[in-house]
Amino acid sequence: KTTLGSHLATGILSMSAIEKGLSDNAAVVVTTVNNMPLIFKQEDGKITVNGARIRKAPMKVDNGLIYVIDTVLLPPMPLQPIY
Repeated sequence: KTTLGSHLATGILSMSAIEKGLSDNAAVVVTTVNNMPLIFKQEDGKITVNGARIRKAPMKVDNGLIYVIDTVLLPPMPLQPIY
């Protein structure tokens, strides 16, 4: 559930909105349903999200858009005590 929540955001963020945001800013940040930031950037001419490359145009589905990326986004690990 936590990993899945790292891939879901409320609302619809179109590729054109991301591209417009990146034309004016270094990054576009969206928060996932489990409060993890999705950071969209332009790297080497490609748009990435948290370092993962977006592989193709978003697919429209009944409840939003799906972006296919080249890796699984994992939530940050909780801090572990140092002994």
